[in-house]
Amino acid sequence: MSQAQQGSCVAHNGLPADEIAGTAPNSVYDAYMPDTKTYWALAGFVPTKNASCITVVAMQDEGCCGVSSMPAGVTGESFLWY
Repeated sequence: MSQAQQGSCVAHNGLPADEIAGTAPNSVYDAYMPDTKTYWALAGFVPTKNASCITVVAMQDEGCCGVSSMPAGVTGESFLWY
């Protein structure tokens, strides 16, 4: 997962980028659905050691994860995060 894609997910979740260390080990998955011609990705993120309590709590449960999609044929950093 590129830095831009990570940044897009972090921004979507309203988390401060400087408090996110990156993706969690073995947490990035992707898939292609031929019927809809859509690529999907799922990633888990971890906070930095110095992340604020607010960020750590916000990342509990599903706040640490991002799900995205991108239609086939679209290039660049065009994933849409949910």
